[in-house]
Amino acid sequence: MCGLLLLIPVRVLNMFKTYIRQHPPGVQLIVFLAFWSALQLLFLIAVPVVLGSVYQVPSDKLQQFVNEELFQYPYLLFGLNFASAFVSFLLPALIFAYLADPEPARYLGLQRPVNKRHWLWVILAGIMLVPSLGILNNWMQAIDWGSFANELDQRRAKMLEQYLQAGNLGRMLLSLFFLALVPAIAEELFFRAVVFRFAHTWLKKWGLSVVVSSLLFAFYHGTISQFIPIFLAGALLALVYRYTSSLLLCILLHFLNNGIGLVISYCSQGSTDDMAVSVAVQVAVFAVATALVLLLLFRLKRSQTPLPHNWTVLYTEPQENA
Repeated sequence: MCGLLLLIPVRVLNMFKTYIRQHPPGVQLIVFLAFWSALQLLFLIAVPVVLGSVYQVPSDKLQQFVNEELFQYPYLLFGLNFASAFVSFLLPALIFAYLADPEPARYLGLQRPVNKRHWLWVILAGIMLVPSLGILNNWMQAIDWGSFANELDQRRAKMLEQYLQAGNLGRMLLSLFFLALVPAIAEELFFRAVVFRFAHTWLKKWGLSVVVSSLLFAFYHGTISQFIPIFLAGALLALVYRYTSSLLLCILLHFLNNGIGLVISYCSQGSTDDMAVSVAVQVAVFAVATALVLLLLFRLKRSQTPLPHNWTVLYTEPQENA
């Protein structure tokens, strides 16, 4: 059944191959959402089947299993995280790019940056982004956002604890792959290469396009206390794409931010030392790290290889960067 559902969208790809990019943006968005919805439905159907057959979870106990017992199976969490990123972000973006342009990789921005120094600027920005967003995230979590927000935070913390177990290097490497690399690739293809392009098609203004795509990026992460840091991270990633025309740099920045944070979490597991620092020190570190990130972003802008001014979903032929 699942194989047949996967085969249906594949067989209709050639039907749209020659003319979907000639349709109005609204029609293209409908096609994109249709494939996304079909894949979400397939995922929702497949998960209970897998849990029922492999873990012997009856359908009436599924919700209880997810809420109470799922955390006891870390490798199942890895698999579900990968499947969710693949179905929700990666596959819809790849299918749409295949339908939209004869050069899907170019359409998605999967090209090396013209300016080789941009690699260095992005790596440094990724390193500085960790203390900047990390401290901001701690400040946001210190605010009482309500019981629902606290419940979400506790669930995320419990899940992370299962992913990262002290003294287990293999678990950390798996976490880097499933929680840092896979989301970096899938989410950048979805939000920066496709959603950002749709936003700019209608809004025409780069600033508004960055804000809208970053809001959707933050909303989809399903957190309240971390909404602002995720939104700011999304805005930075969109600007990096805007100034470099290379999604590879966005993926690298996304991976560095996620990966370094995971390594820090792994190394701090089981630590009993008092790691509390004064507010003054936190403010100083946050200010310096944020200033360096903004400086590096300014360097990218000064030496930019910008996206074309008519960069929209109606992009039909290879265009050189402005």
